[in-house]
Amino acid sequence: MGRRMLSHLITRALAPRHGRIVFTAPWSLTFRGGPVRSLWSPASTTSNPIGSFAARFHSRFLGDKIQPQLSQIARILLRSKLVFVVGPLLVGATALCWMWDWQARRFVSAFERNTIALAEGKLLSLEGPLMNRPELHRVLVELLHPAETSHYVVVVGAHGTGKSTAVIRAARDAEAGGGVVYVSVKNPKDFNSHLCAVLSGVPYVFVPLRILSDKLRAWTQAGTNSTNVAAEPEPMHSWSPLAEVLRKAADIYIKKHKQPMTLVIDNAHKLPREFLLMLQLFAKETADDNSISLVLVSSDYVVGTLLATQSEWSRHIKLEIDDRDIDYNTAVDYVEKKLRQRHLSPQQDALDYLVKSVTGGNVLLLNQAIRLKYHTLPQVLQYERDLIVEKQVQLAQVKLPSSVLCALGRLLQAEEPFHRKLVAEEAVLAVGVNSDQLQQLVKTNILVKHKSGQYSCSAHYVIKMLLEKQHAAGNNSAGPQHATACVL
Repeated sequence: MGRRMLSHLITRALAPRHGRIVFTAPWSLTFRGGPVRSLWSPASTTSNPIGSFAARFHSRFLGDKIQPQLSQIARILLRSKLVFVVGPLLVGATALCWMWDWQARRFVSAFERNTIALAEGKLLSLEGPLMNRPELHRVLVELLHPAETSHYVVVVGAHGTGKSTAVIRAARDAEAGGGVVYVSVKNPKDFNSHLCAVLSGVPYVFVPLRILSDKLRAWTQAGTNSTNVAAEPEPMHSWSPLAEVLRKAADIYIKKHKQPMTLVIDNAHKLPREFLLMLQLFAKETADDNSISLVLVSSDYVVGTLLATQSEWSRHIKLEIDDRDIDYNTAVDYVEKKLRQRHLSPQQDALDYLVKSVTGGNVLLLNQAIRLKYHTLPQVLQYERDLIVEKQVQLAQVKLPSSVLCALGRLLQAEEPFHRKLVAEEAVLAVGVNSDQLQQLVKTNILVKHKSGQYSCSAHYVIKMLLEKQHAAGNNSAGPQHATACVL
């Protein structure tokens, strides 16, 4: 009864003018009174539209391995007359496969147009003049657009060194079809949904059937052993299906463009440690397949220390960025052009004091002054005072004696205006700073650790803060002895 009714429905819906359709075998249809066409066989001729669709469906979603199992399932369902119960489930599974394939192709489109997105989901537009750093730009372009890849990339550097701007510029300047997507982490728990929204326009991923079955099997097995199974927190929980769609998209992209696509994740230090290790494993596997080049950008050197504990660290390329490649003329020219773009006429003495005495080559502070439209000397002096007050609050948490801070300021003071002095770790420890306090100074961005292992101040106003603040403290509390030490 079930087979006759199903045959009648298919006849009315699919072939009302080609005779009656009956089942002759699982997954096959026979046109009674006409030629025999197999609906699900990959050998179906393209002259039959039903067979043509079935061939595409079979090659894309089923494959040679799973088709016999589906045939066996269909035979059991038809004999037990459960087709009307399980049929909708099969239709739903088919629709899920189609949506998964659709989302993978949307991912490919996002990589083809070099998508650059902020954490809030807004597209980032780099307009106007940019900091001229030709050597860094050349290196980043080579890393972001490899002809083939066998490594993943870790970009690290202190706050204010212009990492994000340099990476975004390298991605933006790519040719059409460059295959780069840049995303920045804001809320770690929403990272996967944000990445999906950037790549496909929907904030969730259509779970592939294989992942769905694996999760169902794991849930069933866990349920037999425990009545209370805690779900894995985000973003770890939803990463597996997203990684599968990325792999699918990479297969499509590399067949079309003959090169891997690049995914850049900025502010990676905000992600949980467990998720960073999952990303590292994914990066190593996709590098082995030459399908995806993963780039992690971080302002925290702890990320590199964490990833270095795993065997996958052997497949990394590490790029450390600092601002020592930015000279005085480059910084002044950059600020002046940016302010003039905002229809302001900056005073030359204001630009000179801003770059030489306040910011140096610190890109973060330069951009902050530009955003606040500081173009006169009184505005720049007030900006310096505000920065010193803010940094004094952080410095108080380190709890260093006045004499130690004074000696540290003198140690870091450079002989020439703009340039920052690099000192060895042993020299910093010798003035009375212990290892824990040194790490706190780096964490609060008072000191910067360079790839050579040496240290410097994060900006020029920091040295002025160390000397002037402790000079005042010496005058008020310890007498002229400390005051003389800080003035020298």
